[in-house]
Amino acid sequence: MKHDAKLEQLLQQALSPEQEPDAWLNQKILRKAKETETMNHRTFRKNIPAAVLTIAAVLAAGSITAVAAWKYLTLDQVAEEARDQGLAAAFQSKDAVSINETQEYGDYKITLLGVVSGENLSQYVASDQAETIRNDRTYVVTAIENADGSPRPQVSEESYGNDPFFVSPLIKGQNPVWFNSVTMSGGYSEFVQDGIQYRIAETDNVEMFADRTLYLAVNDGTFFAPDAYCFDEATGEITRNEGYEGVNALFLLPLDKGKADKEKAEAYLKQLEEELHGPAEDESEDQAENESEDQTENESGDRSGDGSEDNTEETNRLEEYEVKWE
Repeated sequence: MKHDAKLEQLLQQALSPEQEPDAWLNQKILRKAKETETMNHRTFRKNIPAAVLTIAAVLAAGSITAVAAWKYLTLDQVAEEARDQGLAAAFQSKDAVSINETQEYGDYKITLLGVVSGENLSQYVASDQAETIRNDRTYVVTAIENADGSPRPQVSEESYGNDPFFVSPLIKGQNPVWFNSVTMSGGYSEFVQDGIQYRIAETDNVEMFADRTLYLAVNDGTFFAPDAYCFDEATGEITRNEGYEGVNALFLLPLDKGKADKEKAEAYLKQLEEELHGPAEDESEDQAENESEDQTENESGDRSGDGSEDNTEETNRLEEYEVKWE
């Protein structure tokens, strides 16, 4: 019940004027957001020992830093602590990609630990509102920390969720306002260990887009923040809004281009567009034309029937008149 109340509060915040939902969040997305929150949000309260510390290798300076996995759980350990042995095995496979890149903005450090994609990887079953099983998924692991070194609140604490984050893959060429984890049937699991908030974000499998640039966005807030990123409609590039005062991390997802599937990708995008905006204009016109033709045929048939009935009635009246006249 506590999470239901928190969800209601978060949805109200998402619809507040400062979020400007009318530019990006229509009713269909809102319904999907509620579905996402109830479909695949799991939190865990188990307090477990710290990971073994090893030497960190800092390879870049500034707010974006590539680091060795020195204080974080490994990908499979994160899945194990999320009680998903199937996903843990997937993160141990050759298909898993370990990244370990950290970006720091404002009061937070965001680390992209890695990603894996495939069918039936998790022991948990994901389904959408129509109860359609969605078993071909992408799983991304991130670690969220307070930049000052203070611990993130445990999921059992009242302050948990007061500073939410939105994690989502983004696709070059597709407006992230409409194409993000909400519309891609996303969900997540998370827990806090040793002050670090680990999240496993999942969506429909994005490997089909591997021949394009794929990103991972992490912004503060419950939903995608349109003012946190810039979308170039001419090139399809997605970049950070440098003037955004908040968290707007943006990573590259280095997926195997050999797993791209253009035909499947186009069909998937078409399906999402129809769910959001309705059928394409040409299809709507064809449907309207067919309906118009059907209506014309029905009206023509009705008129023919009416004429036949009118002629019969007129004949009867004439016969009656002739009888009376005689």
